[in-house]
Amino acid sequence: MLEKYLWTERYRPKKLEDYVFKNNQLKNVVTKWIREQEIPHIFLYGPAGTGKTSLINLLLNELNVDDKLEIDCSSDNSVDHIRDKVQNYANNMTFSKFKVIVLEEFDRVSIAGQKALKRTIEQCSDKTRFILTTNHENLVEAPIKSRCYQLHIDKPDTNQYMTKVVEILIQEKVEVSAEVLERYVSICYPDMRVLLNKVQQNVVNGVLVMPSGDDSSTADLFSTVIELFKKREVYKARQYVCKNLSFNDYIPFYQFLYRNLDMFGSDEDSQSQALLTIAEGLRDHTNVADPEINMAATIIKLFKKGE
Repeated sequence: MLEKYLWTERYRPKKLEDYVFKNNQLKNVVTKWIREQEIPHIFLYGPAGTGKTSLINLLLNELNVDDKLEIDCSSDNSVDHIRDKVQNYANNMTFSKFKVIVLEEFDRVSIAGQKALKRTIEQCSDKTRFILTTNHENLVEAPIKSRCYQLHIDKPDTNQYMTKVVEILIQEKVEVSAEVLERYVSICYPDMRVLLNKVQQNVVNGVLVMPSGDDSSTADLFSTVIELFKKREVYKARQYVCKNLSFNDYIPFYQFLYRNLDMFGSDEDSQSQALLTIAEGLRDHTNVADPEINMAATIIKLFKKGE
């Protein structure tokens, strides 16, 4: 029987007191905005599934903002789209105190599109507020970030993460063992959205069952890559990474390579050479037309230097 609702939506915080703030500084800033009924341009960054969109929704709800435009930049990210849709809306008249343009996953917007937006932010700040979100703040141009109040939405600690899902399971009257719960946390952390979706899908007769072998995580993916690297199976490693790595996993993958330099040799010189290759790949990641090709080339370079 299909659920009548999604847990990700049912348990999305609707009021300020429902939101789990990572620190008091963030809570104080948001509380001040609500009290004064005014916000600046906002740049929210942090890992996927950590509450950026939820914070935006409850903030706009508390501010009673009805005049708003929301765009998912993972699909609408061209310079023409930014110029036409965003600029036209920003310049339209509003009868509210201000209107809001929310651009989710702003790191997907082209450099040309970001430059076009910079002037719009400057010219329309009297009646328009921009809220930008990104999982990778380093992919957003500095002039854009400098025009916004920057908020880092960090991942919760594992205790917060586990406590939240336990509270939801209790409300849903779902039984779960510590072993099963720990498995889900290891698979999904820190993405709460992924965790709730996966848990809801695996409740059988009121009991949360162990995830199937098809359920994977970034951690599992990285573990597989380690084994392929150790076996020197460069072709399989490259194919596996390109097939299974999502765009949002690319930077964490470079960080994973950096944390495991011993895969490329036990001596200092081998690890130093690998580090330079990883840094080069990460640098080019923000500039190339196809990050997947860049990632594949980086893997090949790492293998060749390790031979």
